[in-house]
Amino acid sequence: MRILFIVPNSEIDINNVLPKSIDVEQGVPQPLGIGYLAATLEQDGHEVGILDALLHHLSRKAIQQEIEKFNPNVVGMTAMTSSIPDVIEMAKLIKEVNNSIKVVIGGPHLSAFPREPLSLQHFDFGVCGDGEYTMQELINEIQGRKRFNNIKGLIWKSRGEVIVNQPRLPIENLDAIPFPAYHLMDMNMYGMLGMKTPMSTMIATRGCPFNCAYCFKDPIWKRFRKRSPKNIVDEMEYIISTYGVKEIAFYNDCWPSKKFVRELCLEMIKRKVDIVWETPQRVDFVDPELLCLMKRAGCIKLRFGVESGSKRILKLMNKGITLEKARLAFRWSREIGIKTFAYFMVGYITESRVDFEQTVEFSKEIDPDWAMYAITTPFPATKLWDMAVEQLNFDPDYWREFSLGERMDRLPYCVPDAVERCCDAYRRFYYRPKAIMRKFLEIRTFNDLITYAKGSFAILKSEKDE
Repeated sequence: MRILFIVPNSEIDINNVLPKSIDVEQGVPQPLGIGYLAATLEQDGHEVGILDALLHHLSRKAIQQEIEKFNPNVVGMTAMTSSIPDVIEMAKLIKEVNNSIKVVIGGPHLSAFPREPLSLQHFDFGVCGDGEYTMQELINEIQGRKRFNNIKGLIWKSRGEVIVNQPRLPIENLDAIPFPAYHLMDMNMYGMLGMKTPMSTMIATRGCPFNCAYCFKDPIWKRFRKRSPKNIVDEMEYIISTYGVKEIAFYNDCWPSKKFVRELCLEMIKRKVDIVWETPQRVDFVDPELLCLMKRAGCIKLRFGVESGSKRILKLMNKGITLEKARLAFRWSREIGIKTFAYFMVGYITESRVDFEQTVEFSKEIDPDWAMYAITTPFPATKLWDMAVEQLNFDPDYWREFSLGERMDRLPYCVPDAVERCCDAYRRFYYRPKAIMRKFLEIRTFNDLITYAKGSFAILKSEKDE
């Protein structure tokens, strides 16, 4: 069969957690989720394509032309909560091109609302959880006897009724899944702000055992699984030798343990992997010995989710870290020579001006090389959403109606001046003489100059845009 995966162009600005100009400058990473699905289906002999309309800024007409050219039997898309409006519009467009094309939707949003999107006529099937084996079985049945009731993890329709099958257990042996279909992506065009190109993203683990109040995790997704260090390094060597990748960014939610990271780093060192890389990490999962080993293995940047400088807000978030742990993580990283990136959330529910000031001042105190301040949005099926409904009188049906495409209005922020606070935080962090001088001293090439100029312009523009 001919299967086309599409990354929709983002044209509907709903509940964006970053000021618009800053969001634009972030760059576009490889769509690894559909890359895994594509590789799995190719193993079965299917003809598979990936159309990244977001990367190429494709117009509606251009997307239609590409769909007509590929002439797929099935089109698949991934839906994050914020991208549901774009996915719905894309499904309509696909059916306009050819109503016989089967449209499949997957992604984390379906775990929160499995029935709502499938009740729309533009979608034929939905996939919950790990999608590789579910998609394999679905494609086999579409071209075969069309017995969909026994496919675990599948959402489908029978005589107008939406049917949610039994959930599929998470894939335990992640090494058995083929590497993402990088050959179907324009690898030289992807990039993230501050990274060398060509760059690539990778996922080393799936799942997350933590219970942050603002983050939705399907109960099944809480089961933490990891690839073997050998399998991870095999993929690193493959994309380096095949695509000339110069930097890798790991995009898994977290790492299982210090022991596992040590094993991975030792595997990189043993095999003399010539690459620099960055990764997310918890502030309570590092120590000087581990950081030294990570640097030896090529780690040049750590992305820490600090989220707040207020002890009260951190407790409300159920983040499970302390400010002292954060101080140590950033101090050790700086002393060892690993650059740091800190994430903060602005406008969390009940955040007072004092809480906000504590966050800004704490971000300046730990002084990461980069800081990102995101405006808090209460997403569905989270403790934060329950609090917003109870304490701020948010419409409890908002996300359900959003999933149906019935409302395009922006969800109110938890504090009325969240955008102003976010812009203020960026300005106060990056326009310090110390921060400006540090970036100036880091300029080595013309590309470095362009990167920092773009970032500075984005911060200036954010105050005018919002």
